[in-house]
Amino acid sequence: MASSAPRVHSLMSDGLAGALHRRMAELCGLSLIVVAAAAIAALASWSALDPSFNFATDGPTRNLLGRPGAVFADFLMQLAGLAAVVFVLPLAVWGWRLFTHRPPVRIKI
Repeated sequence: MASSAPRVHSLMSDGLAGALHRRMAELCGLSLIVVAAAAIAALASWSALDPSFNFATDGPTRNLLGRPGAVFADFLMQLAGLAAVVFVLPLAVWGWRLFTHRPPVRIKI
């Protein structure tokens, strides 16, 4: 049974649909870059004395992103140590590729 709702592409020209698609890709890419930058800021300002799941304290939070940043950074630091940055790097690269309209690359193994 066919749907009675009109398709979005039938309501706008191909040029407008393409422009909208490119702006959405740029917005998604920029969002990924911002998330990666926030994760790097949280990791860069990580302190073992910040409150987290493993360390309960009433002391001040030293992390740039506050308590959520301290918990996030502590989790990644305990999971991977200084190599936690490796988890964030692909996110930033993916965001940059979306933002600059470069197609994803498939690596053949």
